Amino acid sequence: MLLLSLLLLACDPTASSPLDTAGVPSGDGGETTLADGGSSSSTQSYTGPDYQRCIGDAQCEAGSACVEVPGHANLYCAPPCDPGGDGQECQLGEELELGFETRCLDTGRCARTCPEEDAATEGDEPGSLVRAEGDECPQELECVASQDDFLCAGPARGTAGPYGLCTHPQMDGPDCPELHSCYGGSYIGLDVGVCLPWCDTGECPSAPAGTVASPLCYDIGLEHPVCALICIPDSGTCPEDQECIQVYSSIGLCLPEGSQIPDF
Repeated sequence: MLLLSLLLLACDPTASSPLDTAGVPSGDGGETTLADGGSSSSTQSYTGPDYQRCIGDAQCEAGSACVEVPGHANLYCAPPCDPGGDGQECQLGEELELGFETRCLDTGRCARTCPEEDAATEGDEPGSLVRAEGDECPQELECVASQDDFLCAGPARGTAGPYGLCTHPQMDGPDCPELHSCYGGSYIGLDVGVCLPWCDTGECPSAPAGTVASPLCYDIGLEHPVCALICIPDSGTCPEDQECIQVYSSIGLCLPEGSQIPDF
């Protein structure tokens, strides 16, 4: 009967599910780790300097925006600039000695450049990078090759793939593909998460090859209903580095190994 109820939920992406009680807040009130290591409600305002990590425009100086280097993960505060100009806007005034070089991107936003010898290397975890010794990019921004230059950015966006592990648990999950949420962090008691595809239409991508778990569409309190991989505990049916975390006696969710789910 329980399995039948779960299957019915998959047909209605707007329906509430038992997972609604998982303690997942909406996008308006979750806690987020800031660049300085502290935590703040996403509804609070924080003014940070340009070229530093951010989670929203409200954290940046007036006129700047919280953006990404195109194609790369991790947001930073960026002043506007004229792509056809000399990039002086990116220097933030002659009276401010930045101590690093900048350039104006085609997107009309400034970015911080870095030397090739500081380029990060791929890490062991999906979508992660290893900072080079001497890299002076801001915290959580690494020196990466981008747009015929080396810029302070993050790993390539979407490297985790659907249902893959992500290392930046937040609403959009920057190392997840577009139209995904990185479900993790305090929700499951880990610093990593899993990329859950949005399913506003009720449709879900197929499970990764070699995975027996079945994708179903749920409303678990995120901004969008998402697809989760339903599995049978102790069956070994989840993607690599994930395990079937028991939700009910015979039903579980594929989540990063060691995840904890509140009692339902």
